[in-house]
Amino acid sequence: MTENGLLKLLSSPAGLGMYGLIMFLEGTGLPGIPYEAFFLAAGVLIASGHLALVPLLVLATVTNTAGTLVGYALGFWGGRPFLERYGPLIGVRPEDIARVEKWYARWGGITIVLSRIIGLTRTPAILLAGIAHMNLSAYLFFSALTSLGWCTAQQLIYLNLGRTAAHFLSPRVLGLVTLLGVLVGAVYVLFFWLTWRRQQP
Repeated sequence: MTENGLLKLLSSPAGLGMYGLIMFLEGTGLPGIPYEAFFLAAGVLIASGHLALVPLLVLATVTNTAGTLVGYALGFWGGRPFLERYGPLIGVRPEDIARVEKWYARWGGITIVLSRIIGLTRTPAILLAGIAHMNLSAYLFFSALTSLGWCTAQQLIYLNLGRTAAHFLSPRVLGLVTLLGVLVGAVYVLFFWLTWRRQQP
């Protein structure tokens, strides 16, 4: 395969599909997602003229926002019933849940935005939004807003890295770097799927 052929392959629908999948999984709040490798790979492809920035940001924002909705649903349909049934056994009382509901009813939007900035609190914030039954329209608005801002900032940072790499590295090396990023993501998705399969009865 030629150097340009490798880059075109990685910017194909299959490569973009993997990029979107990683952004989706990251949006759920699942820890350990290797999104950096994909932002870097995309940065290399944008810098080399094989991808356009704006459509890629649209893809990243939409899939990342969709992932946050899954995280919300997990809290809504799974976390809330679990806490209502087993909460007293782990020190979570009904009044604690009520306080979380009041907090998200008043400060839910700010909480979603700040948790994205802080990072470490993002997964709990997503689940608690569902547990607290935060207004879905408000949650979707602030999640989409933060996804757009986060994806844009991250991709621009890695675009600059990609431009630097494109200046110093040959197309073949750029293609291999991009391929490595895709492979890292593929390994992670495979590992996650196998782990999930083992946990099934």
